[in-house]
Amino acid sequence: MERSEIPAAVSVRGVAQRGTFAAEVLRVVDGDTIEARVAVWPGHEIRTKVRIAGLDAPERAGRCREERRAAQAAHEALARLVRDGGIVLSQVQPDKYFGRVVARVFDAKDQDVGALLREAGHARAYAGGRRDSWCNGQAQHRDPPVTPMRQG
Repeated sequence: MERSEIPAAVSVRGVAQRGTFAAEVLRVVDGDTIEARVAVWPGHEIRTKVRIAGLDAPERAGRCREERRAAQAAHEALARLVRDGGIVLSQVQPDKYFGRVVARVFDAKDQDVGALLREAGHARAYAGGRRDSWCNGQAQHRDPPVTPMRQG
């Protein structure tokens, strides 16, 4: 099976920039994370998860139904934005979790994917630290707490 080549030219907003990496989207993990094959040097590629910098999307295993529904919508929106497969990563930083990096992500049209998700309401800005709940104001829709089964 022949693999597609990752484009050698790397641009962000139409300008070649140092510290940017061409990548191919392999899959969308959730509303703010993708898995990609990244060209790190001519002839050298890595496969890694990429969390979109400055972005907080609802979690698929969220605390309430609304968060889980919003997480599915965010996942689908991100998948639409990167469906062409070719992206550019910039400002790549290590993440707190092994096997994942944090980066700004630009689609095939040089559009900032994180900004597009925020503008569409699928995510919000995130600068680290504790994240706000996606369930605030939704108390009537919260799922009941899970009570552990009693043994014996």
